[in-house]
Amino acid sequence: MDLDSVFLKVGDFGPYQWVYNYLLCGLASLYAAPYCLSYVFTSLDLSYRCFIPECESVDDAHFVTSWLKVAIPYDETKGLAKCERYLSVNGSDTGCTVGSFNRSVIVPCTEWIYEYPFEKNILTEFNMQCNENQWKLTLVGTLNTIARILGMPLTAFISDRFGRRYVIIFGTCLSCLFGTLRALSTTYEMFVTLEVLDAFFAAGFYNCAIVLAVELISPENRIWATLIINCMYTVGDIWIGTIGYYWRNWRPFLLIIYGPGVLFLSYFWIMPESIRWLISQQRYDEAAVIINKMADWNHVKLEYDVRESLSMSKSTEDTKTPHLSYIQTIVLAAKSPTLMSRLAICSFCWMTCSFVWYGVTQQATLIEGDLFINFIISSLMQFPAYFSCVLLSGYGRKKPLALCLFLCAVASLSSWLIPADGVLFRVSLVMLTKLIISSAFLFLMLLSAEMFPTELRHSMVAAANMVGMIGQSFAPQIPLLVTYYGQYFPMLVFAITLLLSSILCFFLPETSKTKLTDTIKEARELQ
Repeated sequence: MDLDSVFLKVGDFGPYQWVYNYLLCGLASLYAAPYCLSYVFTSLDLSYRCFIPECESVDDAHFVTSWLKVAIPYDETKGLAKCERYLSVNGSDTGCTVGSFNRSVIVPCTEWIYEYPFEKNILTEFNMQCNENQWKLTLVGTLNTIARILGMPLTAFISDRFGRRYVIIFGTCLSCLFGTLRALSTTYEMFVTLEVLDAFFAAGFYNCAIVLAVELISPENRIWATLIINCMYTVGDIWIGTIGYYWRNWRPFLLIIYGPGVLFLSYFWIMPESIRWLISQQRYDEAAVIINKMADWNHVKLEYDVRESLSMSKSTEDTKTPHLSYIQTIVLAAKSPTLMSRLAICSFCWMTCSFVWYGVTQQATLIEGDLFINFIISSLMQFPAYFSCVLLSGYGRKKPLALCLFLCAVASLSSWLIPADGVLFRVSLVMLTKLIISSAFLFLMLLSAEMFPTELRHSMVAAANMVGMIGQSFAPQIPLLVTYYGQYFPMLVFAITLLLSSILCFFLPETSKTKLTDTIKEARELQ
């Protein structure tokens, strides 16, 4: 039985798909934002200065006052020192004047005044001010990325071996548990440990949501399924930014964004398994139940008995090849030069897109203004990017992907033409690059899900994503590249990797409007 013809018969946008595909998978995608991005706000380096008890009291202290440069070292480039002050002259009764301090002796601060006293995060909670503690703040993001890389193989194995739904259910519920406990942390070590556990066990359920959505729809509308799931993730980004804007205290912030995750416990009873995965595992009776339920919900009458048709497929399949175990399938795929070369190209494209996407996102947060507002605006740019993919999808998958990567490279090189004082043009170019690379990412996700067989689909996508996260880990080094090689060097690196990825795309198969492959043999035959 041709599963794609069944999906066409029952419809792609009926009540069943909206509830069980787009809504359930979309909510899981939305919930991926906390474990991916919450550390950006909870470990943010705040704006603060030394508290000068000779000149102010805790109750009426102001971040900016007229006497600051008298009491605190000042640099034209770096501004006021955050952790140092001049030594007070004992017995001085001249007030906060030059004579009140010995400006040749600099001493460390013991207390601080914050620009926004209502902002509370792990820096204020665990006293991690000053340069000697900066590594503790940046370590949170680094460990989050490492934990996600290490967690990908586990979630991919569970997805391809035991089912898609289990990755989504356990990933969301464990993320809710560890995220909520993180809000109750009493030490930095406890916070970091829970951050790692959250990222490790949650890694992969976003990719799994995309895989599940793509497997439950006909070829003509797979672009819409991917678009909806990605849009829901963007809604999650905006939700995170909005909560962070109104709740600047890290504990309520984490409780609010992670608390709703308890609702995912209901997925144990309401979320169906992927029909394609069930058939690939020869669990035809369970697949027949879901197909019949889909037809009933969409008010469609099938002219044939689904259970009988699947039984006939089982008999035919059994006469062809025996069912292989997960490990045997992995070994068989590893022996295929075609699949391995495609995986290598796909992985390099993931690394490029991740490197550029996170690098551009980081540049957007460095723009003057409120961090949360800039983050929300940057996230909003993804909506037009995703919907533009629908217009480009008529030209296939790999051609639009190659075009987006090429245009992104051109945009990166265009930064060389912008004068140093062209701040508005530079901001516009950053937003344009974010828009284009977001389009490329959507096509890459869809192409990755379509080119690999059902029995290894999540494992292959996870492998490419793991390499992509290596590119993501390079993004925090962009300020270092600017320091040593100038502000244009990162854009040159972007352009080179983007152009190379654009060329490599043409060595991938075209998967638009093709049947999703279920076996390694079918995947190898894609052209």
